[in-house]
Amino acid sequence: MQALYPLAREKFLTAQINWSATGDDFLLVALDSTGAYLPTDEFRSDLVGVLGTATIPNPIPAGDGTADADDVVFTGLSYGDLVEAIVICRDTGLDSTDDLIYYADTQTDGTDIARYSDGVNPITFVWSATTARIFRI
Repeated sequence: MQALYPLAREKFLTAQINWSATGDDFLLVALDSTGAYLPTDEFRSDLVGVLGTATIPNPIPAGDGTADADDVVFTGLSYGDLVEAIVICRDTGLDSTDDLIYYADTQTDGTDIARYSDGVNPITFVWSATTARIFRI
C-alpha cells in the first residue's frame, strides 16, 4: 500500500507544505509491524511502532506533480529491527507538529518494503527513478 495522508493534500494545496530544496525539511520514519496507515492521522506523534527517523536530503518537485529527493540512509537501527513501512513527514522539530505526508509498506513495483537491520550497516531507501518518483500530488 502507498498513500498520501488526506490532511497532507490539503496542506499542499494551501501552501502549508513546501516540497523543495529551499522549502521545508522532511523526515523518513521507519515503522515496525505495529505501524499502520490511518487516514485520520495528522502528526508524527500519532504514529506507533517508530523505529527511527532519517533526514530526506534534497527534496525537489519533479515538474509533473511528483515529489523526488536523494535516497535516504538509515543509521542507528538496532540488530533485528524489521522496517515494515515508511512514512514521510514535514520536520518542524516537534513530533506533535510534524505533518504526516506519505505512507508506504510496498515499493513502487509492489514488492514489500520490509528490511532487517543487522545493527551495523545502514539501510538505504532508494526512490524510484521512474515517473512515479516518491509520490504524486
